[in-house]
Amino acid sequence: MYIEKKLDLILRKLEQIETMLGSGTSPGVLAVDIKQASELIGIGTTNTRKMVKEGILKGYREGKKIMIPMKSVEDFITWRTTKQKF
Repeated sequence: MYIEKKLDLILRKLEQIETMLGSGTSPGVLAVDIKQASELIGIGTTNTRKMVKEGILKGYREGKKIMIPMKSVEDFITWRTTKQKF
């Protein structure tokens, strides 16, 4: 039962990421907020804010909200996966 719950949680997360990225025919989401970016990258919101402040992730303000372009999130993930070896 525990494994089934974990698999359901993983499937829901994958569906959420696919929704954020959009389908191949439409442009999809162009930018996400701090919370969404942190979920996509797999880190906390505090570290995501630090990464924006340090320029590791590119971001901009939309009112009081910090938005991060999906391109910046994708570039970071690509950079991290090519840099880190398991």
